Amino acid sequence: NSVKIIKNNSLITASEFQELENLLGQYDSRIKKVFYRVEFAGLAKHNKFEASFHGFGIDLKGGDEALSIFLTMEKGNNLITSVKSSVIISKAMAKKLNVDLNDNIDIFVLNRDNEIGENEIINIASLKISGIFNEKFDNRNYLFLPIKLSDFILKSAKIDSVIVEFYTSEDLERLQKELQKKLAKFDMKFYKTPKVKNINSIILITDSLFVFLMLIVVFIAVRDTLLLLEKRQYNQRVFLAQGWTSNDILKMNILEITIFNILSWLLISLLITLIFLMNFGYPVIFTDLNFKIYLNVSLLDILFYTSTLFLLNWTIQSIIFIIKKSD
Repeated sequence: NSVKIIKNNSLITASEFQELENLLGQYDSRIKKVFYRVEFAGLAKHNKFEASFHGFGIDLKGGDEALSIFLTMEKGNNLITSVKSSVIISKAMAKKLNVDLNDNIDIFVLNRDNEIGENEIINIASLKISGIFNEKFDNRNYLFLPIKLSDFILKSAKIDSVIVEFYTSEDLERLQKELQKKLAKFDMKFYKTPKVKNINSIILITDSLFVFLMLIVVFIAVRDTLLLLEKRQYNQRVFLAQGWTSNDILKMNILEITIFNILSWLLISLLITLIFLMNFGYPVIFTDLNFKIYLNVSLLDILFYTSTLFLLNWTIQSIIFIIKKSD
Protein backbone atom coordinates (compact mmCIF):
# COMPACT_ATOMS: atom_id res chain seq x y z
CA ASN A 1 0.00 0.00 0.00
CA SER A 2 2.93 2.34 -0.47
CA VAL A 3 4.19 4.62 -3.23
CA LYS A 4 7.48 6.32 -3.93
CA ILE A 5 7.46 10.04 -4.79
CA ILE A 6 10.38 11.49 -6.74
CA LYS A 7 11.11 14.77 -8.45
CA ASN A 8 11.64 14.64 -12.19
CA ASN A 9 15.38 14.61 -13.01
CA SER A 10 16.32 16.22 -9.72
CA LEU A 11 16.58 15.86 -5.95
CA ILE A 12 13.93 17.16 -3.56
CA THR A 13 14.99 20.16 -1.48
CA ALA A 14 14.06 20.69 2.18
CA SER A 15 11.56 23.43 1.31
CA GLU A 16 9.94 21.25 -1.37
CA PHE A 17 9.65 18.41 1.11
CA GLN A 18 7.90 20.75 3.56
CA GLU A 19 5.41 21.75 0.86
CA LEU A 20 4.90 18.10 0.02
CA GLU A 21 4.23 17.26 3.67
CA ASN A 22 1.63 20.03 3.79
CA LEU A 23 -0.04 18.59 0.70
CA LEU A 24 -0.06 15.05 2.08
CA GLY A 25 -1.35 16.37 5.40
CA GLN A 26 -4.70 16.86 3.69
CA TYR A 27 -5.01 13.08 3.56
CA ASP A 28 -4.11 12.25 7.17
CA SER A 29 -7.02 9.86 7.58
CA ARG A 30 -5.83 7.77 4.61
CA ILE A 31 -2.04 7.92 5.05
CA LYS A 32 -0.34 5.75 7.65
CA LYS A 33 3.28 6.99 7.29
CA VAL A 34 5.33 9.53 5.40
CA PHE A 35 9.09 9.13 5.49
CA TYR A 36 11.98 9.74 3.15
CA ARG A 37 15.13 8.22 1.68
CA VAL A 38 18.57 9.36 0.64
CA GLU A 39 20.68 7.24 -1.70
CA PHE A 40 24.37 7.64 -2.42
CA ALA A 41 27.43 5.73 -3.53
CA GLY A 42 31.07 5.68 -2.55
CA LEU A 43 34.15 3.73 -1.60
CA ALA A 44 34.74 2.19 1.84
CA LYS A 45 38.20 1.37 3.20
CA HIS A 46 39.55 -0.52 6.19
CA ASN A 47 43.32 -0.98 6.46
CA LYS A 48 44.41 -2.35 3.06
CA PHE A 49 40.91 -3.52 2.07
CA GLU A 50 38.39 -1.51 0.08
CA ALA A 51 34.96 -1.96 -1.51
CA SER A 52 32.55 0.22 -3.45
CA PHE A 53 29.12 0.45 -1.82
CA HIS A 54 25.56 1.62 -2.29
CA GLY A 55 24.43 3.62 0.73
CA PHE A 56 21.01 4.51 2.08
CA GLY A 57 20.02 7.15 4.59
CA ILE A 58 16.95 5.73 6.32
CA ASP A 59 14.26 7.81 7.97
CA LEU A 60 13.82 6.14 11.35
CA LYS A 61 10.13 7.08 11.38
CA GLY A 62 9.77 4.20 8.94
CA GLY A 63 10.65 1.76 11.68
CA ASP A 64 12.83 -1.31 11.42
CA GLU A 65 9.86 -3.52 10.47
CA ALA A 66 10.34 -2.28 6.88
CA LEU A 67 14.02 -3.17 6.96
CA SER A 68 13.28 -6.65 8.30
CA ILE A 69 11.32 -7.43 5.13
CA PHE A 70 14.50 -8.18 3.26
CA LEU A 71 17.35 -8.19 5.77
CA THR A 72 18.08 -10.09 8.94
CA MET A 73 20.56 -8.86 11.52
CA GLU A 74 23.36 -11.38 11.99
CA LYS A 75 25.45 -9.40 14.48
CA GLY A 76 24.93 -6.31 16.58
CA ASN A 77 22.06 -3.83 16.57
CA ASN A 78 19.64 -2.87 13.88
CA LEU A 79 19.59 0.67 12.56
CA ILE A 80 16.78 1.99 14.71
CA THR A 81 18.67 1.15 17.93
CA SER A 82 22.10 2.17 16.63
CA VAL A 83 23.87 5.26 17.87
CA LYS A 84 23.88 8.26 15.55
CA SER A 85 27.50 7.94 14.44
CA SER A 86 27.31 4.26 13.50
CA VAL A 87 26.19 2.24 10.49
CA ILE A 88 25.02 -1.24 9.64
CA ILE A 89 26.53 -2.99 6.61
CA SER A 90 25.83 -6.12 4.61
CA LYS A 91 27.67 -9.36 5.30
CA ALA A 92 29.15 -9.25 1.80
CA MET A 93 30.61 -5.81 2.45
CA ALA A 94 31.98 -6.91 5.84
CA LYS A 95 33.78 -9.82 4.17
CA LYS A 96 35.33 -7.64 1.48
CA LEU A 97 36.55 -5.11 4.05
CA ASN A 98 37.59 -7.82 6.55
CA VAL A 99 35.74 -6.04 9.36
CA ASP A 100 33.56 -6.99 12.31
CA LEU A 101 31.40 -5.26 14.90
CA ASN A 102 32.82 -2.08 16.45
CA ASP A 103 35.46 -1.70 13.73
CA ASN A 104 35.74 1.70 12.06
CA ILE A 105 35.54 2.14 8.30
CA ASP A 106 36.42 5.20 6.24
CA ILE A 107 33.91 6.07 3.55
CA PHE A 108 34.62 8.30 0.56
CA VAL A 109 31.26 9.65 -0.57
CA LEU A 110 30.67 10.44 -4.24
CA ASN A 111 28.64 13.41 -5.42
CA ARG A 112 25.02 12.63 -6.26
CA ASP A 113 24.10 16.04 -7.68
CA ASN A 114 24.09 16.21 -11.48
CA GLU A 115 25.32 19.80 -11.41
CA ILE A 116 28.73 18.79 -10.05
CA GLY A 117 31.39 16.71 -11.75
CA GLU A 118 30.75 13.00 -12.08
CA ASN A 119 32.40 10.70 -9.49
CA GLU A 120 33.65 13.67 -7.48
CA ILE A 121 34.38 12.87 -3.82
CA ILE A 122 32.44 15.33 -1.67
CA ASN A 123 33.26 14.07 1.82
CA ILE A 124 35.23 11.55 3.86
CA ALA A 125 33.88 10.14 7.11
CA SER A 126 34.92 7.54 9.66
CA LEU A 127 32.02 5.45 10.97
CA LYS A 128 31.67 2.68 13.52
CA ILE A 129 30.00 -0.60 12.54
CA SER A 130 27.15 -1.35 14.95
CA GLY A 131 25.51 -4.13 12.96
CA ILE A 132 26.06 -6.66 10.17
CA PHE A 133 23.08 -8.07 8.30
CA ASN A 134 22.21 -10.78 5.83
CA GLU A 135 20.01 -9.99 2.85
CA LYS A 136 18.18 -12.24 0.43
CA PHE A 137 20.74 -12.15 -2.37
CA ASP A 138 23.75 -11.95 -0.03
CA ASN A 139 26.30 -10.72 -2.57
CA ARG A 140 26.14 -6.93 -2.51
CA ASN A 141 27.82 -4.12 -0.62
CA TYR A 142 25.16 -2.15 1.27
CA LEU A 143 25.48 0.47 3.94
CA PHE A 144 22.58 1.90 5.99
CA LEU A 145 22.72 4.87 8.32
CA PRO A 146 20.25 7.29 9.96
CA ILE A 147 19.11 9.91 7.49
CA LYS A 148 20.23 12.80 9.70
CA LEU A 149 23.75 11.39 9.60
CA SER A 150 23.56 11.06 5.83
CA ASP A 151 22.47 14.71 5.61
CA PHE A 152 25.67 15.65 7.47
CA ILE A 153 27.90 13.36 5.43
CA LEU A 154 26.43 14.45 2.10
CA LYS A 155 26.54 18.13 3.15
CA SER A 156 23.03 18.47 1.82
CA ALA A 157 19.45 18.26 3.06
CA LYS A 158 18.22 17.20 -0.37
CA ILE A 159 16.47 13.84 -0.49
CA ASP A 160 15.98 11.30 -3.26
CA SER A 161 12.47 10.12 -2.56
CA VAL A 162 9.51 10.33 -0.22
CA ILE A 163 7.72 7.15 0.78
CA VAL A 164 3.99 7.35 1.44
CA GLU A 165 2.28 4.35 3.01
CA PHE A 166 -1.51 4.21 2.87
CA TYR A 167 -3.69 2.30 5.29
CA THR A 168 -5.33 0.29 2.53
CA SER A 169 -4.76 -0.38 -1.15
CA GLU A 170 -8.30 0.92 -1.77
CA ASP A 171 -7.31 4.33 -0.39
CA LEU A 172 -4.30 4.37 -2.69
CA GLU A 173 -6.32 3.47 -5.78
CA ARG A 174 -9.01 6.04 -4.93
CA LEU A 175 -6.52 8.91 -4.54
CA GLN A 176 -4.08 7.97 -7.27
CA LYS A 177 -5.27 10.29 -10.06
CA GLU A 178 -5.92 13.18 -7.69
CA LEU A 179 -2.44 12.97 -6.16
CA GLN A 180 -0.72 12.60 -9.51
CA LYS A 181 -2.37 15.81 -10.69
CA LYS A 182 -1.35 17.75 -7.56
CA LEU A 183 2.22 16.38 -7.61
CA ALA A 184 2.66 17.51 -11.23
CA LYS A 185 2.52 21.10 -9.99
CA PHE A 186 5.66 20.37 -7.95
CA ASP A 187 7.31 18.66 -10.94
CA MET A 188 6.97 15.40 -9.01
CA LYS A 189 5.36 12.04 -9.64
CA PHE A 190 4.80 8.80 -7.79
CA TYR A 191 4.80 5.21 -8.85
CA LYS A 192 3.96 1.88 -7.34
CA THR A 193 6.53 -0.88 -7.39
CA PRO A 194 6.22 -4.68 -7.45
CA LYS A 195 5.30 -6.37 -4.20
CA VAL A 196 7.89 -7.94 -1.92
CA LYS A 197 6.62 -11.39 -2.85
CA ASN A 198 8.24 -10.81 -6.26
CA ILE A 199 11.61 -11.07 -4.53
CA ASN A 200 10.74 -14.54 -3.31
CA SER A 201 9.46 -15.39 -6.79
CA ILE A 202 12.80 -14.37 -8.29
CA ILE A 203 14.64 -16.49 -5.73
CA LEU A 204 12.34 -19.47 -6.42
CA ILE A 205 12.82 -19.12 -10.18
CA THR A 206 16.59 -18.79 -9.75
CA ASP A 207 16.79 -21.86 -7.51
CA SER A 208 14.55 -23.88 -9.85
CA LEU A 209 16.68 -22.88 -12.82
CA PHE A 210 19.84 -23.96 -10.98
CA VAL A 211 18.31 -27.37 -10.14
CA PHE A 212 17.24 -27.72 -13.77
CA LEU A 213 20.77 -26.90 -14.92
CA MET A 214 22.15 -29.50 -12.53
CA LEU A 215 19.84 -32.16 -14.00
CA ILE A 216 20.98 -31.20 -17.50
CA VAL A 217 24.62 -31.45 -16.38
CA VAL A 218 23.98 -34.94 -14.96
CA PHE A 219 22.34 -36.08 -18.21
CA ILE A 220 25.08 -34.62 -20.43
CA ALA A 221 27.87 -35.96 -18.23
CA VAL A 222 26.49 -39.52 -18.29
CA ARG A 223 25.71 -39.46 -22.01
CA ASP A 224 29.03 -37.94 -23.12
CA THR A 225 31.12 -40.21 -20.90
CA LEU A 226 29.41 -43.39 -22.10
CA LEU A 227 29.81 -42.29 -25.74
CA LEU A 228 33.47 -41.48 -25.13
CA LEU A 229 34.12 -44.88 -23.57
CA GLU A 230 32.39 -46.61 -26.46
CA LYS A 231 34.54 -44.79 -29.01
CA ARG A 232 37.74 -45.52 -27.05
CA GLN A 233 37.29 -49.27 -26.64
CA TYR A 234 39.66 -50.03 -29.50
CA ASN A 235 42.28 -47.51 -28.26
CA GLN A 236 42.11 -48.96 -24.77
CA ARG A 237 42.80 -52.45 -26.09
CA VAL A 238 45.82 -51.05 -27.94
CA PHE A 239 47.10 -49.36 -24.76
CA LEU A 240 46.66 -52.57 -22.77
CA ALA A 241 48.56 -54.52 -25.47
CA GLN A 242 51.43 -52.00 -25.17
CA GLY A 243 51.76 -52.66 -21.47
CA TRP A 244 49.49 -49.97 -20.02
CA THR A 245 47.51 -50.94 -16.94
CA SER A 246 43.85 -50.15 -16.39
CA ASN A 247 44.95 -47.66 -13.70
CA ASP A 248 47.14 -45.85 -16.24
CA ILE A 249 44.18 -45.53 -18.64
CA LEU A 250 41.94 -44.32 -15.77
CA LYS A 251 44.47 -41.64 -14.78
CA MET A 252 44.72 -40.46 -18.40
CA ASN A 253 40.93 -40.21 -18.75
CA ILE A 254 40.47 -38.34 -15.47
CA LEU A 255 43.33 -35.96 -16.31
CA GLU A 256 41.70 -35.25 -19.67
CA ILE A 257 38.25 -34.48 -18.22
CA THR A 258 39.86 -32.38 -15.46
CA ILE A 259 41.64 -30.16 -17.98
CA PHE A 260 38.51 -29.94 -20.14
CA ASN A 261 36.23 -28.98 -17.22
CA ILE A 262 38.64 -26.36 -15.87
CA LEU A 263 39.04 -24.68 -19.27
CA SER A 264 35.27 -24.78 -19.92
CA TRP A 265 34.54 -23.42 -16.45
CA LEU A 266 36.90 -20.46 -16.90
CA LEU A 267 35.69 -19.67 -20.43
CA ILE A 268 31.96 -19.80 -19.62
CA SER A 269 32.42 -17.79 -16.40
CA LEU A 270 34.30 -15.12 -18.33
CA LEU A 271 31.57 -14.93 -20.98
CA ILE A 272 28.83 -14.59 -18.33
CA THR A 273 30.81 -11.83 -16.60
CA LEU A 274 31.18 -9.95 -19.88
CA ILE A 275 27.40 -10.14 -20.38
CA PHE A 276 26.83 -8.48 -17.00
CA LEU A 277 29.48 -5.85 -17.75
CA MET A 278 27.48 -5.00 -20.87
CA ASN A 279 24.58 -4.06 -18.55
CA PHE A 280 22.36 -7.06 -19.18
CA GLY A 281 21.75 -7.41 -15.44
CA TYR A 282 18.24 -7.00 -14.09
CA PRO A 283 17.05 -4.66 -11.33
CA VAL A 284 15.29 -5.89 -8.22
CA ILE A 285 12.80 -3.55 -6.57
CA PHE A 286 11.74 -3.83 -2.93
CA THR A 287 8.34 -2.26 -2.31
CA ASP A 288 8.47 -1.83 1.44
CA LEU A 289 11.82 -0.09 1.36
CA ASN A 290 11.02 1.53 -1.99
CA PHE A 291 14.46 1.55 -3.49
CA LYS A 292 15.93 -0.09 -6.54
CA ILE A 293 18.84 -2.52 -6.32
CA TYR A 294 20.87 -3.74 -9.25
CA LEU A 295 22.47 -7.14 -9.39
CA ASN A 296 26.22 -6.50 -9.38
CA VAL A 297 28.23 -9.58 -10.33
CA SER A 298 32.01 -9.97 -10.39
CA LEU A 299 34.08 -12.67 -12.07
CA LEU A 300 34.71 -14.25 -8.65
CA ASP A 301 30.95 -14.45 -8.02
CA ILE A 302 30.40 -16.18 -11.37
CA LEU A 303 33.32 -18.57 -10.81
CA PHE A 304 31.88 -19.51 -7.43
CA TYR A 305 28.34 -20.21 -8.66
CA THR A 306 29.36 -22.05 -11.84
CA SER A 307 31.97 -24.15 -10.03
CA THR A 308 29.18 -26.34 -8.59
CA LEU A 309 28.00 -27.33 -12.06
CA PHE A 310 31.45 -28.16 -13.40
CA LEU A 311 32.45 -29.98 -10.22
CA LEU A 312 29.28 -32.06 -10.54
CA ASN A 313 30.08 -32.80 -14.19
CA TRP A 314 33.65 -33.83 -13.33
CA THR A 315 32.52 -36.02 -10.42
CA ILE A 316 29.96 -37.94 -12.49
CA GLN A 317 32.42 -38.48 -15.32
CA SER A 318 35.09 -39.68 -12.90
CA ILE A 319 32.69 -42.10 -11.20
CA ILE A 320 31.67 -43.61 -14.54
CA PHE A 321 35.31 -44.05 -15.57
CA ILE A 322 36.05 -45.77 -12.25
CA ILE A 323 33.03 -48.08 -12.55
CA LYS A 324 33.86 -49.00 -16.14
CA LYS A 325 37.47 -49.67 -15.20
CA SER A 326 36.35 -52.36 -12.77
CA ASP A 327 34.02 -54.01 -15.35
